[in-house]
Amino acid sequence: MAQDAWVAEGPVLTAPEVLALLRRTIESESPLVVEHRHYQGARAPTRFVSDDFEELARYLRAETCAGDSFVIWRFDLCCKDSNILTTGRMPDADGRVPKGGAY
Repeated sequence: MAQDAWVAEGPVLTAPEVLALLRRTIESESPLVVEHRHYQGARAPTRFVSDDFEELARYLRAETCAGDSFVIWRFDLCCKDSNILTTGRMPDADGRVPKGGAY
């Protein structure tokens, strides 16, 4: 495997302005959909939704390695009623689902 070129410039997830953008978005606009791509395909991507900046910051400190890549989207712009793949409810032991409910 060829040695990857590491450079001093480039998109840095932990740059103060990027972290400020993530915090501002979570706290006042929308949860975030996060895809954590592990460096050199060490394992399958990790995907989750974050609605707590401190929890996201802890994840970044504890669960990442140098070279990992992230793609982050605003939940409110991705997940809309107009692009739902499917819906459903979990049945009880008899296969029944409620007609209503407080959702």
